[in-house]
Amino acid sequence: MTGLGTIEEIKQGIAKEYFKNVVVIDDDCYDESSWKNGEIKINKLYANFYKECIESDINCHLQYFPKEKAKEGKSIKEDEKEKYTQLAVNHALNGEVIILDWHLGLEEKYEISIEILRKISEDKKLKFILFYSQFTPELLGILESELEFKSLDSEVENQLSEEDKFESVVEVSESNSKHFKKIFRKENIFLCVVQKEDTIVENGKALFDIAYNLMSESFPDLLHWAGFELSNYITKNISNLVSKIPNGTDSAIILQSFFTAMPNEMSDWVSKIYLDHFNMHLESSPLKIVSDEILTPLIPKALTKLEGEKDNKYEDKLKKIFKENSQDLKLESEGEFNLDSQNNFSYLQECYLKTENLIDYLRRGTVLLDNKENQFLLCIVQDCDLYRINKDDKLYFICGNKVEKIKKTNKGYYVQTFVDKNIIVEWSTLTIREIQISNDLSGFPSLDIEQIKDFTYVGRLKEVFVDRILQRTWAKQNRVGVNIPEYTRRLRDEK
Repeated sequence: MTGLGTIEEIKQGIAKEYFKNVVVIDDDCYDESSWKNGEIKINKLYANFYKECIESDINCHLQYFPKEKAKEGKSIKEDEKEKYTQLAVNHALNGEVIILDWHLGLEEKYEISIEILRKISEDKKLKFILFYSQFTPELLGILESELEFKSLDSEVENQLSEEDKFESVVEVSESNSKHFKKIFRKENIFLCVVQKEDTIVENGKALFDIAYNLMSESFPDLLHWAGFELSNYITKNISNLVSKIPNGTDSAIILQSFFTAMPNEMSDWVSKIYLDHFNMHLESSPLKIVSDEILTPLIPKALTKLEGEKDNKYEDKLKKIFKENSQDLKLESEGEFNLDSQNNFSYLQECYLKTENLIDYLRRGTVLLDNKENQFLLCIVQDCDLYRINKDDKLYFICGNKVEKIKKTNKGYYVQTFVDKNIIVEWSTLTIREIQISNDLSGFPSLDIEQIKDFTYVGRLKEVFVDRILQRTWAKQNRVGVNIPEYTRRLRDEK
């Protein structure tokens, strides 16, 4: 327990801030009997939940839906069904948490709810869906076959791509979530099946607990929660930062856009102004979930201060972790301190995550693999030059070879980085490969141009690591050799 609270309490606080918009799509949202008197009353099922939302400063939309009553011979008109289905989808697209009824509008059928779920799942935004239903083989088949959701358990994990596996895949433990057994995922949509019981619905807090558990089990790592906390921080503070921006910058931005070399370059300039300010302010107001106050108590006893030590100095810490003259970890415990965990973090520090907009064109930091030569190539040409390559210009790449695991880098002219989650390359900073361009190119070179079309895209290094490799390259190439008496040279050891 810290002054900030427990990790669980901090996560719950982050989740409540993140859940700004909750949408309930259920034909039991309202008490229709009250409508005869011109009143609109919330069904007692959702009264406490709606009150909990108001008290937690959360926007809650209860979406009305007409209800079929077969015994009374009442069916839903087609135009009504289309109207309220589209309204439900529109509101759901604006929500972070969606509560959806299985037999929506229909007594024994589920076509409407499946249609809404299909349209919601086409959205790319992160959403958490609580799906009211009995967990049956029929429902499992619809979710996995018809709607292409995947169950996040160990059996399905083996079938996921490497990119999908990057996010932790967890089976829900009974102790953490007694109201649902499995989590289903389709890209950024996470869904759990909840049995619709009055005791759950009428308890306003229970639905929030289920939504929190769904979020927590889907994203178990502190790094995930740091992202959610950062999102909350930016949303809360962006208006304050905007209000401090001085007036009268439009003419400067417009004039500068006239001189830019690449499309939408001013967007990059302006976004960095804001992001750099946020980064500076976070120095004095760190993210709670990864603050020293939270992380220090989690450090294993094997790494805490040795008895009799005056100071826990940096070198002392290294001796505790690494064996003498070796880079092998000597921590006996596995779990979260295992090699995969360290590799994941290093990869995130050094590379951009793979997204569609990073793999279409050649940019500074792009890493390609020449399969014929079994050689990795790091593009070091500045983006502004890549954007206006002319006939007879050249592309320049630093060359490197794959290493099986993180190890001691060869001395001299070498730098080691991750280029993908499971690929580490040792770059030879004196080995530069030139590729001749034979025709004028418009815009950034596509990866399917003749000169590089046979290479495989691997990933993209962050700019600062490209700079580090280039600094080593130019520093070594510009080294000045002078005559120094050998006795003096040896004592100085100034390589």
